[in-house]
Amino acid sequence: MQTENFSQEKIIKLFNKCKTVKVGNKCFVELSDELKNYVNSYFYHSINDNYYFWNSELKAFNVYSRIKVKKLFFNYFPKELIHYIFKISSKLYTETVNPKSKEIIYDDKINLSMVNVIKI
Repeated sequence: MQTENFSQEKIIKLFNKCKTVKVGNKCFVELSDELKNYVNSYFYHSINDNYYFWNSELKAFNVYSRIKVKKLFFNYFPKELIHYIFKISSKLYTETVNPKSKEIIYDDKINLSMVNVIKI
């Protein structure tokens, strides 16, 4: 899990480093793997349509509804990144309680027995 605090500024910095690709008359920003990995290491979309946000300072997950996470975070992201999050990135996580596992995230699961969860 991430140890550094999430940063909107880092999102913009990574986005600005992405290259622009021209297809016909249109230009598109090609999101870098570094940017996608950064976002994916903080936000985990669950099958019940909540978003688990890794709060590295608290070492806990903040849980947001889709509406709330859009309002608090995603509305400030570049539109190409929002498109990636909602339309392209399709990994969904199941909440589980597995005290035998020492991992918080494994396979397609969020192990709630290993971390505090704060419903926002």
